[in-house]
Amino acid sequence: PVYQNRFKEILKAVEEAERKGDSPEKIARLVERIINTESPRLRYRVGPSSTLIGLKHFIPERIVEKIMTRYYSSNLK
Repeated sequence: PVYQNRFKEILKAVEEAERKGDSPEKIARLVERIINTESPRLRYRVGPSSTLIGLKHFIPERIVEKIMTRYYSSNLK
């Protein structure tokens, strides 16, 4: 009950971020490229947050958390 409103706001922001994600066509082009690659990588990052995901290995977790908090807080307005 104490965090219920905040949880709903954050959930709404996450859903909005998902709606703003890459188009199915862009994902399909990537899948086609992967299929046609002789030696595909194990993982591929795609989407608006893919850069941050890649940086997670190089920057402290606290900074990643601050970036995510600011990103989703700005989407709550």
